[in-house]
Amino acid sequence: MDELLASSLSATESDHSGRVQSLVRAFGILDALADKDDGLTLTEIAKSVDLPRSTAHRLLSTMQALRYV
Repeated sequence: MDELLASSLSATESDHSGRVQSLVRAFGILDALADKDDGLTLTEIAKSVDLPRSTAHRLLSTMQALRYV
């Protein structure tokens, strides 16, 4: 994970830089999935972006409903 993404993941929902944490996290998940042609399990995704499984699941469910994954 790149340094910008890692630092953004630990930021508050909307920090002073104007980044929205949930968007940074969602794009981190998309990047992780893009790196693996065979896909990843929920646990692997959560570990790769350093998020709790419940958070990764919630973000993935939203992205699935919007047909991003």
